[in-house]
Amino acid sequence: MDRENVIEKIQKLLARADADRNDNEHEREIALRQANALMAMHELSSIDLTESEQRRELGELTESDDPLGNALWNSSVYSAIAKMNNCRCIRSPHNKTIHILGHSSKVTVTRDLAAYCIRSIKREMPNAWNGLIGKANESKRSFNTSFGNGAASAIFNNVHKIIEARKQGNIDGQQLSNSQAMILVDIHKKQLAEVNSFVRQAYPHLRTGNGSRSYSRAGYSAGKSFGSGLSLNNQVGRRSAGLLN
Repeated sequence: MDRENVIEKIQKLLARADADRNDNEHEREIALRQANALMAMHELSSIDLTESEQRRELGELTESDDPLGNALWNSSVYSAIAKMNNCRCIRSPHNKTIHILGHSSKVTVTRDLAAYCIRSIKREMPNAWNGLIGKANESKRSFNTSFGNGAASAIFNNVHKIIEARKQGNIDGQQLSNSQAMILVDIHKKQLAEVNSFVRQAYPHLRTGNGSRSYSRAGYSAGKSFGSGLSLNNQVGRRSAGLLN
């Protein structure tokens, strides 16, 4: 399966994982896990190709440019998903955009998966607010910001677990051999080194930006609970988080 077909399949899986298009929760979780795992498995299946063929599959180093808006937690979600796909994110505070730098196939997947997570978080915000006891003591704006921060934090934690599992050769519950796991680790190290070099060339004076503060404990807690349940793979999520503990 070539790069274009892989990306098309991932996009179809994310569409199946969207609550606006599919009301079956079990099917949505399976589709989201499969979308996350597909690229890693595709990399492993490409190791028998020549180096030039592998590069064509991966795509050229590139930079995307997407609107971000005012909520800083959006950029945290992008950064988490980018990390999972060996990409880097740069936030432009002046024109409120997010830039993903990496190999074109990974950039496409990062954009699609991050957008899916952000839509899911925003969709859940009013539900969490409506279910909150003690609204009179809360600012809705602060609650929503804190909810987004909590969800983004949980997604970062999920991504960290996924990356650690991949280092051990575990992809979406499938255990690779030791040699396959080592090959996959080497592939990711090489990709990330290329991307980091690309970032340094594009942004030689890059500075670390400020994060978003949370003022609503209830909102942060609710967001973190929701974000933990976004099953990026079957090791992570409300039903089976203990598998990696």
